[in-house]
Amino acid sequence: MLKFMEKLAELKRAKLLALSLLLIAAALFITTLLLPPTPWVSALKAISEAAMVGALADWFA
Repeated sequence: MLKFMEKLAELKRAKLLALSLLLIAAALFITTLLLPPTPWVSALKAISEAAMVGALADWFA
């Protein structure tokens, strides 16, 4: 029973980490929408967009 509880806690931590990273990527994407377009901002926007797409794809896989 203890092993099951440890695995459940580990799963909960992994889900929390994944959700946190998705929210960080979304916040970064929204921030880049508010900034003036420069090469660095465009790069950050593309990276954060790709991170969100990948995170959502993993979530539904």
